[in-house]
Amino acid sequence: MSRFFEICTLIIGGVSLFAASFMGFALMSGTPAHEIALVGHWFPEPAFLASPGEVPPLAAEKSDVRIVEANLGVLGAFDLGSPYTRNELRQLTSDLEAKRQDYETRLAELEVREGEIASLEAALLERLGSLESMRKGLDVYARDLDLRQAEVTRDEVAVDDRVQAERQDLARLLTDLDPREAARRLAGFEPGNGAAILIHIEPDLASEILGEVSRTSWKALAEAYAQARAAQKTSG
Repeated sequence: MSRFFEICTLIIGGVSLFAASFMGFALMSGTPAHEIALVGHWFPEPAFLASPGEVPPLAAEKSDVRIVEANLGVLGAFDLGSPYTRNELRQLTSDLEAKRQDYETRLAELEVREGEIASLEAALLERLGSLESMRKGLDVYARDLDLRQAEVTRDEVAVDDRVQAERQDLARLLTDLDPREAARRLAGFEPGNGAAILIHIEPDLASEILGEVSRTSWKALAEAYAQARAAQKTSG
């Protein structure tokens, strides 16, 4: 039984010590006894003794820090005052709100610019696709031109070979004729064609045939033959 009373005594002593410490710290921090949480209602608020001509202070003029401390609960007495006043907090809140709106505006502008850039990129890609299609078309056209050029060159070579073969055949026929008869028949060709036939004949025989050509045709044929011989030597 004595053990029970000993425990009860310890509990009551501990609670009393805590309450006394709590009250002492609250009073030392400047909190009026009637404003201490939980136990403030046990202490009546002291009456305000007004001097002649003095106006009693209004309850609404209590500082915000004191009101907050009185409503914080059991630990309200241990909290320190806010480093900002109400006006400073309002200004800080206003500044933060202005910055937030500014950030939102800038974010909206960035989103618009991103949309414009995306549209421009899509247009550039489309243009690039068109240019690539044009390039491929030009490549096909260039290959077609190359093929046609090769065909024309081949045809020109074939025609030139055929013409040369015909001139060689005529040169052999003229070689078998008498120089005077060969000159008469050679006069029926244009000077350029006649000279092209003569260069396929031995130079001595060609000179003899050329000597039998009439005076009216001789000069033009002789000049054409000289040019053909020079070209033959250069290409040879």
